[in-house]
Amino acid sequence: EAKCENGYCNIPAGCFVMGPRPGEYAAPSDEYQVTIHLTHDFEIGQTELTWKEWDEVGTILRGDGTWKNPLTPCNELDCPANSVNWYEIVQFANAKSRLLDLEECYLVE
Repeated sequence: EAKCENGYCNIPAGCFVMGPRPGEYAAPSDEYQVTIHLTHDFEIGQTELTWKEWDEVGTILRGDGTWKNPLTPCNELDCPANSVNWYEIVQFANAKSRLLDLEECYLVE
């Protein structure tokens, strides 16, 4: 069972079934249930990552040093971070782990 506090939830190792049940209404025909095995506990934020959290980690999102995205309607610090790619998120996750004295999860070469 997940334990949540201070904005994060600890998800314990274990198994769960993911995906639509057979015959579930509106389920795509090419999707099916699979059993997921989590071998390690992990933590996940209770809400979407915000620009404020991004900024607090010290990660610079764009080459010009700004995080604002002119294509989105919400460019305030409490808005969800968006338009970031996988490498930027991995760098953020590693930086956040270092700040919390945790082991980095990703190797970026």
